[in-house]
Amino acid sequence: VEKLCTDRCFILFDDTWPSAGMNQYSGKGGAALAFLLSNGFEPVQQSPPDTLSHLGWVLVRRLTSSERPPYTSADEIMQQREARRARVKAVSLSIARPTAG
Repeated sequence: VEKLCTDRCFILFDDTWPSAGMNQYSGKGGAALAFLLSNGFEPVQQSPPDTLSHLGWVLVRRLTSSERPPYTSADEIMQQREARRARVKAVSLSIARPTAG
């Protein structure tokens, strides 16, 4: 999937949630997230850690070529993400379920 993604694409994982460790995820998307975070993606939003597993989700985006740092360590990616977050105004995203009708 990573090779087919365009710059600035978003990927939403369901049934996936943040683990206790920094930058670690559990659930059916955990391994894919680890790969993507080491290859130019960053988390945008995620469900709270105390969310029931089947309700967990994580939204990631691909950084553009010019935004991608020259490292691959997940910890370094998280440090850079926090530094960018301090410089850039946060964007809020709400996801609503459609009502039955």
